[in-house]
Amino acid sequence: MIARVVAIITLLSFSAFVAGCTANLRPAPKARTVRNEPAAFSEVAGISVTVVPNQWSGSPADLHDVATPILVHIANNSDQTLRVRYSEFKLVGPRSFTSTAIPPYKVEGTIVKPVFLPQTYVYPQEFQLAPHYRTGIEDTSRPRHPWDYDEYTPRYNLWTSPLPTEDMLAKGIPEGVLEPKGHISGFLYFDKLPENLERVTFEADLVNAQTGDLFGTIRIPFLVW
Repeated sequence: MIARVVAIITLLSFSAFVAGCTANLRPAPKARTVRNEPAAFSEVAGISVTVVPNQWSGSPADLHDVATPILVHIANNSDQTLRVRYSEFKLVGPRSFTSTAIPPYKVEGTIVKPVFLPQTYVYPQEFQLAPHYRTGIEDTSRPRHPWDYDEYTPRYNLWTSPLPTEDMLAKGIPEGVLEPKGHISGFLYFDKLPENLERVTFEADLVNAQTGDLFGTIRIPFLVW
């Protein structure tokens, strides 16, 4: 199981994105960890859950500013069908803090991006590109046009993009039923963690998809730093 999780982490090529005041998670000393990987896992009643925090990459790169994305791998080694529902995954902390996983299509907020010039089929001659297009290449061969675009349109060089993005939807774990011997990997999205939170526990209720009975709870402790 652990080898499979490591392979999935490598295959997905998710690297940590660390922002200035972003809360990051690391396994607590009591957590069972995956060797040489920033992951922690627990197994109850034949259900194994591995949690790999701080692994989001993609669009938006600054998702941590508005939410807490967590990479999760679930393996069903039991003889029961496992119900996978967002309401059964939580982050629980002190002072009654609880954040239930948010369906990817319900993650709310906007991100602000600079304007990049997309691939274009316009072929101009003697045309100077306005400076609010962030092409990554600064043309210093010609003097700046006297019409200062940034001052004339102070907000045009930034645009807002609503959440969720296509990456968030594609990389999120969908709801469904995990059959015996099945496994699934993807991201769960939680609320942004409060700055004063020092620890949090990832919890997953294990519910039989056929009967609706709770047959166990996964708990994995993390430190917030």
